[in-house]
Amino acid sequence: MIGNINLPPELTTTIGGETPDFVVISARKVPVKEAITRRVLGLGMIVMASLVLLAFLTPLLTGTEGTIEINNVSTKVGPGNWTPILLPVIIISIFLLLGIYMTISNILNIFGNGGYFVGLPTRLINFRNGHLESITWDQFSGNTKTDKDTLYLEKKTGSMAVKSGFGKHPPSRVVPDFLYLVNIPDVYEIGAICAQRIKENNSTPSQPISSVG
Repeated sequence: MIGNINLPPELTTTIGGETPDFVVISARKVPVKEAITRRVLGLGMIVMASLVLLAFLTPLLTGTEGTIEINNVSTKVGPGNWTPILLPVIIISIFLLLGIYMTISNILNIFGNGGYFVGLPTRLINFRNGHLESITWDQFSGNTKTDKDTLYLEKKTGSMAVKSGFGKHPPSRVVPDFLYLVNIPDVYEIGAICAQRIKENNSTPSQPISSVG
């Protein structure tokens, strides 16, 4: 499963004398549906942050005086008295910038290729736009998923995400990181090879973050 793929010199040097299990080129960094989901989240953050920011800045834009509640205490803000809303405006602006970054980043991910993926006995190499990343198989949880011609590989790392819910402290969960091989040939065979290599290189069974599917 190597085919007639001409590897960049940097990648060839990194592989050295090792024999690859497979070499493929991923059509994208992330699948389209994943990028769209993240883009919707980014757009949602932009809309919400913009509305809240506008509410805070309305007195400044109109030159009138307004009232806000801080610690259940009504405080007047307006020309000459913007200190009470300075910190909230900074925090909301950060969320707005984060939403803009997420949206732009995921638009670029839709059109950006995922680069070369080389499977070796002890690691998986990704070479993309001059950047080389070597990931040992023991960094993956062992959960894999194939969706048409796309392979999902779940990592042991992840980030905390707060679920929507009622109450003062909504439940949270860990969202695992994934590596995507998009629009690749022989996806089921390559998925089986990855699963086998992950199993071989995990000396002790680890508890996966979540099941894929």
